[in-house]
Amino acid sequence: MSLSSLRLQDRDRPDFERALQQAMSTERVRTALARRGGAGPAPALLRARAREEADRIMASAAEEYAAYTRARAAARPPRRGRRRGLLAALGVLVPAVAACAAVILLLLGGVLGAAGSRTGLGGSLTTAGWVCAAVAGAAAGVGVLALFVTAARRTGAPPPVERAREAWRTALLHQGILPFLDAHLDTPDPTD
Repeated sequence: MSLSSLRLQDRDRPDFERALQQAMSTERVRTALARRGGAGPAPALLRARAREEADRIMASAAEEYAAYTRARAAARPPRRGRRRGLLAALGVLVPAVAACAAVILLLLGGVLGAAGSRTGLGGSLTTAGWVCAAVAGAAAGVGVLALFVTAARRTGAPPPVERAREAWRTALLHQGILPFLDAHLDTPDPTD
């Protein structure tokens, strides 16, 4: 893909919006808007024009954006597909099924024990119930631990990705959005 055909991805639109907000808040844009005294485009119209021209504005920061998207793609861990889905399902199902089995076995063992069954089945069911309860507790603990490990891995982007993102946002602001706004503030509004 050439740099000139690079388009802003939907997931990066919030960064574009933040850069646009930052540009609209700069002293030079606020001063230019105040100096015009309503003779030019209103802030809302400038924002709308910038959003419409996002891909054209992006062209000024295309090199930085391409570096950012490459860094983000390189930092993305490979997907494990079905195996990851199976492990997630087991992480939910094993504790739930084991807990249900524990409750049923403990209830049946207690009822048979209270009824005075001489077969020893009540004691065996109670023992099996406690084993299932231990399995449920262990499986739930492993699931919570796996959740914390996954969350720890996903907190924040890796530093190279963050550096590339910041370089893109800086280029977008200073090479794209501010010049775009300056050009529209220096020319009369064609709708007037």
